[in-house]
Amino acid sequence: MQCILVDKDNMFWIGTWEGLAKFNLKTQDLKWFNNNTVNPKSLGGDMVFSLAEDESGNLWIASANGGVSVLNKSTSVFKVYKNNTIHQKSISSNRIMSILIDSRKNMDWII
Repeated sequence: MQCILVDKDNMFWIGTWEGLAKFNLKTQDLKWFNNNTVNPKSLGGDMVFSLAEDESGNLWIASANGGVSVLNKSTSVFKVYKNNTIHQKSISSNRIMSILIDSRKNMDWII
């Protein structure tokens, strides 16, 4: 286990070396999310280092070699941001150690 986040809906999100788990304390249900190389809407990488929830309830996931994944919790679809040497404004590396939301609730800090 690398990190834990309790979201606005009181769901437990657990980042591990084997992917991302969602645990519902009330129902005891556990759901796993993993990288699937043939599905671009899956988790970007299985080694999860950090989690953050934005104002809209999206879950931001930092991973080793998987870049940044953003999970729309209502659709269970991930949008993945990876380093792209062609685009100067892409993230600088696919190894992301931490994600922080600043006091203005902006996603400004990806480390």
